[in-house]
Amino acid sequence: MSIEATLNGVLEGVGLTVYGVRAPTDVSFPYATFSKISAGRVYSHCGYSKIARPRYQVECYGRSYDQAKTMAAAVIEAIESELPGSQLVGDFDDELDGTYRIIQDFFINYKEELV
Repeated sequence: MSIEATLNGVLEGVGLTVYGVRAPTDVSFPYATFSKISAGRVYSHCGYSKIARPRYQVECYGRSYDQAKTMAAAVIEAIESELPGSQLVGDFDDELDGTYRIIQDFFINYKEELV
């Protein structure tokens, strides 16, 4: 299973509808999007180690600030418990025209399964 599928499952597990990169128009709230921000491959003197630590951005959207913050807190707890070694490295609150958004950056640690 890919890390994107795993992350999608973790986010759906907290009750969010999840979209990769961008949500379609006219979606129901609350929902989340996620996107890969950096590759995060770990190298040694022997080359690629098959260990990855990419940075993913998760954005939680809500119709109220409280709704967005509640979902964002659930996302932090789920990612930290379901993806061991992952770290929240950024957290930013935003609002535009009555839509509240909590932007979170995570380093997601995992071992890649190369085909």
